[in-house]
Amino acid sequence: MPFDSSPNKTKKLLFSFPAIAVAMIIFYVSSLEDIDLPLDEISFNDLIFHFIAYFIFGLSLMMAAYPWRMKRPYPVSTMVILIIIGVVYAASDEIHQFFVPGRTCTFSDFLADSAGVVTSILVGNRYIRSAEKVF
Repeated sequence: MPFDSSPNKTKKLLFSFPAIAVAMIIFYVSSLEDIDLPLDEISFNDLIFHFIAYFIFGLSLMMAAYPWRMKRPYPVSTMVILIIIGVVYAASDEIHQFFVPGRTCTFSDFLADSAGVVTSILVGNRYIRSAEKVF
């Protein structure tokens, strides 16, 4: 059967869409040669933007994983896999920026990206855990 349109596969695709969209947006923004951000008003330069972008990416990865495991809260193994996916994508993004004129590949950006992914997955799972107790 070349295409299975079962509700389960459709649900997996729908839940994966935000992660794919966020990854594409991150890639697009990384491809821009000149970005005009209000960095003078924000301390730590653009590290906050990196953290926020990858925090959102981490949450979208959690959403993408939900139909596969259907367990709440996520098992540690699932969280580790999601963190690895996010950190590897962050590394590939920084390497990609090395080849974009006017952009740089920095370890501090990679750390901010990774911190955003890890924080979102840990906080997201903690939120799910606390919500489970309420409901």
